[in-house]
Amino acid sequence: AAAKKPAAKRATVPEITPPTQLAHSLSSDLGLKQTVLAAAHELGGCKFKPDEAELLSAHVSHLIVGSPSPKRTVKILFAMARGIPIVTAEWVLRSVEEGHWIPYEPYVAIPPSATPGQQLAGQQVFVECGDRLEGRTLEKLISAAGGEVTCWRRARVIVGSARLPAGARLASEAWVVDRVMVSGEPAPFSQASVGGSTMSEGSRSQLDDDDEKSESEEF
Repeated sequence: AAAKKPAAKRATVPEITPPTQLAHSLSSDLGLKQTVLAAAHELGGCKFKPDEAELLSAHVSHLIVGSPSPKRTVKILFAMARGIPIVTAEWVLRSVEEGHWIPYEPYVAIPPSATPGQQLAGQQVFVECGDRLEGRTLEKLISAAGGEVTCWRRARVIVGSARLPAGARLASEAWVVDRVMVSGEPAPFSQASVGGSTMSEGSRSQLDDDDEKSESEEF
């Protein structure tokens, strides 16, 4: 009798943990936003519905952006500060084509910091006011990046004020943003690394308003 051919092995689908919660920075492309949210709904697996809050909740596992070179938004700043992967919408769309969530790493839009949550570690910062960001939002960003928001007298870095306590350095909002947005290992702190009291025009253009309105998509 002819020997039986061994049964062909079924291709195994790698087990990928679904995202816990998605957030997006897609306010400039409502069509893409709707497509991405519908695709994520079809894939399922998320424990929480999409996060529409500007500052991102503690449950957010991935931030979806429209392109590999996204404009800076408040959501992107907080994602970088907290070590939340920032990935392109292509990740969700390709996952739908495959019928399951696929690894997100090939779709990372902004390389993560080597020290998420620690970009401003050891820095005692007082915020008089922000430039593009509200003072309270800037304080939350500093805290998310590991800095200590403190009173003027104890601060060693002062943002938005010309008055300096003894031993303190003057910094700009742009300096905070640049520290948070550094991919890889940040450079050591030095007097030269602390910017002036105002944000440069170049830095202004890199931080864009995220004017998304809250919605209630259910997953």
